[in-house]
This record gives sequence, structure tokens and C-alpha cells, in this order.
Amino acid sequence: MLNLEEIIRRILAQRSDVTRETLLRLVQEKRDSAGRLLTDEGAAHMVASDLGVSVTGPGSFKTTVDIRDLIIGASDVSVAGTVVLAYPSQAFQRRDGAQGRVGRFVLQDRTGSVKVVLWDEKAELLDQRRVAPEATVRVNHGYVRAGLDGRPEVNVGGRGSLVIQTSPGESGQRIVTSRKKIGDVTEKDLFVNLIGTVVSASTPSTFTRPNGTSGRVARLQVGDETGQIRVVLWDEKAEGAEEISKDAAV
Repeated sequence: MLNLEEIIRRILAQRSDVTRETLLRLVQEKRDSAGRLLTDEGAAHMVASDLGVSVTGPGSFKTTVDIRDLIIGASDVSVAGTVVLAYPSQAFQRRDGAQGRVGRFVLQDRTGSVKVVLWDEKAELLDQRRVAPEATVRVNHGYVRAGLDGRPEVNVGGRGSLVIQTSPGESGQRIVTSRKKIGDVTEKDLFVNLIGTVVSASTPSTFTRPNGTSGRVARLQVGDETGQIRVVLWDEKAEGAEEISKDAAV
């Protein structure tokens, strides 16, 4: 990873209209706005991205931010990576009565993972399977808001765009996923892969959502040698819970 001095040098090489003192001041302001949660290097990458000359490797200039450096409230960010999870879009009604669509996928780069929210016509890319696991994509001019879990989410609205660099499977690279022991799972994990033994399983039950539609939910208690964890199954996946017996490996 480039150090602060190298990032400053590369910015100055591309932007002769900006002084070193100005850059250091902008870096400090970025860090202050993030509550000091950013490193100097992370803040410098964001400043460089704002100026259009971010670099992440020797001799190569790009305008993307590492996922680990995203901060809630950023109004113009670009990120790139591999899609690891994708969900179908959903229709919703705006306050003015107009119809809209929203969809989500999880993007991963070498530094971490983040949920990306697509609005309206961009959400249709999910239903067309153009945005699907193993595709590599670039998000341009997104904005970062807090998700329901409090973590940063990158939103792609009217000003933003999504560039599909390679389609699913086209790059020839497989997504590398690793399994965790139950005792190692934390609230910071965006998604996890586990193997364990069913300790108990509930019968699926029906519930009514706020919009009046019905759904199904079931719960499993799964354990391994490090502990136990509750697994919640929704809708069609809940139906399969009736076929899962105690002591089954899942």
C-alpha cells in the first residue's frame, strides 16, 4: 500500500495547481470529518479521488476508493471489485405515489466488502443477471449512507453509474470464500460461511409484513466445537427446515 508521501507526490505530479500544504490540509479535514477513523493514507486516497488522480499502484492512476476507507456521508465516491452476493430488485411506492425499484448486491475488493444499493432503472441490472456473483464492476459517483445495520452502504442514484467490466464467470477467476468457526463470528461480519450440526429446529411459521404480504420463517440452532449460533431461514428457505433433522450437518 502506498504511504502518505507517495500519494502526495503522485497527486502533485498530476495537479500542479494544488500545493502540498493544501493537500495536507484536505487530508486532515477528511480525517476530522470521519471522527479520526481514517488513516492518513486512507484520507489521502479520498482526497486524491476527489481531485481525480487517485493511485493504488506504481505508475497506474485510478479514481476508486478502497472499500475499507469508505465513510458514511461521503457524497461522491467510486469503488470497484467483484460481486459476491446479489439480490432481486423490489418495487416500492414513493411518497408522491410514483413507483420505484431498489436492489442490492455485495461488492468485495482486496480490502473488504460493502453493500451497494441500486435505484430505479439501475436495479433492473440485477433482474437481468448482468450484476451477479463473479462479475467485476465499477461504481462511479455513488454516495455513502448508513444501512439498517449502521454500516456504510454505497448508493447508486441518478448521478451515479455502474460499469460492468466482466460478466459472471468471464474473468476466469473464482470467488475465494472461507469458512468460519461459530465462535469466531462477530457482528462486523457482512456475510459468513459456516458448517455445523443442527441442535434444534423450529417448525416454519407464517407472519404478515407491514405491506400486508405474508412470509414464512423458521429457526435453527447450529453448533460446532466452538459454540452455537441461531440461523434464521426466510420464505422458501424456511419451508426446507421441515426436512432438517436434529444432528444433521448443514
